[in-house]
Parts: sequence; structure tokens; C-alpha cells
Amino acid sequence: MKKYILMLCVLLPAMLWGDAYVGKGWWMYGSIGSGVVGVPAFRGEGLNFTLGRGATRKGIPGIGIGASVGELVGFYEGLGAGGFVPLYLRFMVPLSEIKSWEDNNKNNNYYYPSVFHLFVSDCLWGKGGLFESYPFWIVVGGGVDWTWVPPLTIGIEAGFMNINNHDTGESKGSFYAGIKLQIIGGWFPLKPKLHSLLAQGGSGENKSGAINIQSRPRYPPDLVISNIKFSEPSGNNLLDAQETGEISFTITNQGKGKAVGVEVKAFSLQGGKGIVFNKLLDVGNILPNTSKTIRISLKGTKNTTD
Repeated sequence: MKKYILMLCVLLPAMLWGDAYVGKGWWMYGSIGSGVVGVPAFRGEGLNFTLGRGATRKGIPGIGIGASVGELVGFYEGLGAGGFVPLYLRFMVPLSEIKSWEDNNKNNNYYYPSVFHLFVSDCLWGKGGLFESYPFWIVVGGGVDWTWVPPLTIGIEAGFMNINNHDTGESKGSFYAGIKLQIIGGWFPLKPKLHSLLAQGGSGENKSGAINIQSRPRYPPDLVISNIKFSEPSGNNLLDAQETGEISFTITNQGKGKAVGVEVKAFSLQGGKGIVFNKLLDVGNILPNTSKTIRISLKGTKNTTD
């Protein structure tokens, strides 16, 4: 137990230090029945879970800590060990934008389709079972995972594995490389809508299931409203009962940065009794040194007063 507490004292500061660089947002890695068939070594996990921060969009890194339950590592020559709760420090970078899939209950679930990752795994106590007893191992590795049909994930992995027997002094260490297969598992954003908001981009989804996320503008926008006009058919400059009219104006971006997700909220200073109009208009993005003309249709009812 003291050794695990010591290990946590190393992993937790590492994650907290990394958290200052990856930003907000939460993600998780989970797997049931995962294995790596490599040369000259192998790894197998019964259950693995990691909770991390960052990874708000493609190219933004994340860092997390976790553990596995029922893990086997070893070399085909016979040296191997089984660990009860090996600890993990993971670093990951999404290689593509977040996507969604619909489950049998018509609920949307979100995942990272492809991820580059690095990890350090350390088991301070274990028993070989069918193997001999090797109470300590460490694995440093990484690779790329692809999730094509959630939750089935495959990948490639390479790294360095070292196993030690403190009782006999016997040890073995070697580089390895192999194919990774997860029967159930993958990399998942815990709050994908929050990820989108933190990324300062769109919050909708396109037909392919990918969340539209845009990067933060390098320079701020500067929006100016001008050319405000009111028009109606009677020419008396008033909106009469049962009459239609229009308010139009121009929004110009005089700044160096793109204005993202611009909305216009319309309201009447005098209550607007008897006047029907759209109170929220989606303008979209306005590029630097460009303008958009906004038109708000008005309709007077029987209760309209001048």
C-alpha cells in the first residue's frame, strides 16, 4: 500500500502540472477486454479506465491518470506477470474532430475517431499466476488508436517493457511493437457540447455526425451597426393595424478578427403591443472588413396602436 501511495504522489503532480497546459474539458479512456499482440512481448487488460483533462478539439492535447484491473504483461520466452491494479499516466492528442453515433435507444454518444497517445504504466505488486512471480513491472509506450465502429477500437502500439523479480533478482527488458485490439472501449469526451463551447466554435452537428468546431480568432472583431431604416407601404412612417413593415440595418466588422456566431436580439422599448416580429435572428459569421444587411419583418395586429 505504501508503494501505491508513493506512486500516486508522482502521478497526481504530473497530471496537475499538465492540466495547466491542456486547458478545460474532460475526457475518458475505457476498455473491457483489451490486448496488444506484439514482438517480442504482449499486454492484456481485463478492465482499464482513465479520466483526463483537455482534448477539447482536434490537435488539443489531454492528460489523465487511471488504472487497470486484471492485467497481464510478458515476453513469449516465458517471463510474465499479472498485476492487480497497475496505475497509468496518459497523454493524448485527438487526430480528428469529435463524432457521434446513435445507440439502440436513439441517444447520441460521442467519441474521438482517432487518437495519438503516450502512457506510463507501473505495477508495484503482482503475481504471475501461470507464470512465475514478478512483483514489479513498468511499461512506457504509445501509438495510434482508431475507432471505426464504436465501441470497437484497433490500434498500433510500441514501447519499452521491463519486468523485475525482486526475490530472485531476475529481470528482463525490451522494446516491443504490435497490434492493439479493444473489444469494448475507446476514447470519449465527457461533455462534447462544453468542448465545442470552450473551443470557441460552432455548437451544431453536420450530417456526418462531426461536431463543427472552429478555432478562436487571433484578433478580436469590432462590430458597428449603421443604416438603420424603417419602411412600410402606407408612407406615413407608422405601422398601422393589419399592416406589414420592415426594419433594416447593416452590421459591419471593422476589426481584424472574424466575428463568430453573431446573433441579433430584437425588442420594443415601448412593450411592442400588437406588433409581431422575430425576436432572435441568427446572423452567423462576419469576416473582417465585410458587412451583412439584417432585415426584421414587422406585422401589425388588430390591437396595434400608432
